[in-house]
Amino acid sequence: MTLELICLGTGHGTTHAFEGQPSSSFAVLLGGEPWLLVDCGTGVIRSAWAHLGRLPTTVFITHNHLDHTGELPYLAKALEARPRVLAHPDVIHLLQTVRLHDAPHDQQRMIGQIDWVVADDQQQIALEDGWRLDLHPAQHGYTCYGFVLSRGGQPLFSYSADSGYNAAHYAFLSQALFMIVDARANAGKYHASFEEVDDFAQAHPQHTLRVVHHGGAQHTFRAPNITLWQTGNRLTVVP
Repeated sequence: MTLELICLGTGHGTTHAFEGQPSSSFAVLLGGEPWLLVDCGTGVIRSAWAHLGRLPTTVFITHNHLDHTGELPYLAKALEARPRVLAHPDVIHLLQTVRLHDAPHDQQRMIGQIDWVVADDQQQIALEDGWRLDLHPAQHGYTCYGFVLSRGGQPLFSYSADSGYNAAHYAFLSQALFMIVDARANAGKYHASFEEVDDFAQAHPQHTLRVVHHGGAQHTFRAPNITLWQTGNRLTVVP
């Protein structure tokens, strides 16, 4: 079955507030149909409607920052079906106690509108038809997890989530030949720099990398196998 990724946004907190960019998010399509949404920050619902026509009912949440979960409280209203939210248990705890606490009188109702799927002790989430997410902690200032998506034990693509450049994290992600990575113009502890991911791409020429969370920055990489992802861009992982 064809597996495609479509970028729904590359912004972060300030770029959405000041410029209206959708926050960093992408969707996974199976056979052309929306299957999985990765993060649901500010501006993502409208972007999904514009580029997909509808929202996937299954959503993976990397961490609880506003630009990754800001529209979670509205997800049930935006969908025609009951949403299913996947995450590491520590992230789910934060989502239920912090993100959905914006309206205390509605907190339990909103929690009850969602089917919560928690990663197991092996940091894995088993899905239907042999699909699986293997989670790995990112290097970030908030509890945050990236993942490798596989089917039948074959890694297909990975996502760093918000993360500084961390050799162990990138080694885990590199199980898959297609990698979506967080990077910005300047290096930081919690967000990799363009130069760091460029160096990684040059050392791993067999991999294909797309950079998100750059906030609309411009950059030309030296390595031919890495480029900035833009809203609306697609990437075919399995033809």
